[in-house]
Amino acid sequence: MCRSAKQRKLPNGNAPVVMMFAPTAGSMDRIKAGLAGCDAYLSRSVGEAEFYKVLAQHRLVSLDGFEKTDLAY
Repeated sequence: MCRSAKQRKLPNGNAPVVMMFAPTAGSMDRIKAGLAGCDAYLSRSVGEAEFYKVLAQHRLVSLDGFEKTDLAY
């Protein structure tokens, strides 16, 4: 399933980022996921900071901060 998802291209021509979640992130499962083409393999109990770090590694979010909010009405 991971390989077929990676073969589909997004409108920008890039392959989608595939992240897998499992109850536990064992080393053998990690290896299998990597061989299948998975970009990230995380346990379901992953912390918010680690999750955002993985998203940033694949350029899906920016950790540089938030833009200023314009409160003028």
